[in-house]
Amino acid sequence: MENNKQKKNSIVVKKRILQAIIVIFSLTVFILSLITMASTIKVSNLAFGRTQFYIMKSSSYPEIAEVGDLVIVNRKDPGEIQAGDKIVYKDNEFYYCETVKSIKKNNIVNKLVIAEKNGISYQFSESEIKGKVVNKIPRLGAIISFIRTPLGIVIYLLFLICIFALLRILVSYSKNENANKDDINEQE
Repeated sequence: MENNKQKKNSIVVKKRILQAIIVIFSLTVFILSLITMASTIKVSNLAFGRTQFYIMKSSSYPEIAEVGDLVIVNRKDPGEIQAGDKIVYKDNEFYYCETVKSIKKNNIVNKLVIAEKNGISYQFSESEIKGKVVNKIPRLGAIISFIRTPLGIVIYLLFLICIFALLRILVSYSKNENANKDDINEQE
């Protein structure tokens, strides 16, 4: 009798762990899908409130972000940027990460001088700044960029179908196992 209770408790614990893993994995897939779809549908990058996501196509400042990283940025109002802030700015069609070296006034428009690179100082207006870097997720931007391709979409859809099929198998297995336990308990 004691052995049956231990087995039941062990099975319940295993089920809970499996359910937690499935929930965490499902949320991860959902968030990745959301970021991918929103990035694909919209011309601009995905944003949630003041937080925005950028895929780095250039490694202008490797200590902040490298090519293929997904950079998380808090949008800032003009005047909130200070020396030492790590920022994302747009130059032509690409986004770059840099560290602000100093801020100078030039007529009405604030100009930022960022860290020198190879002895060259870059200056641009505050309106080109997209925001302050909060965090980065290495290589996730490269994965999202791949998922945007036709082959990536097909592979990603097949991956989602396999995940949901696996979840369906696990759920039906769990139901069958519960039905078998109920039959055993009735026989005792």
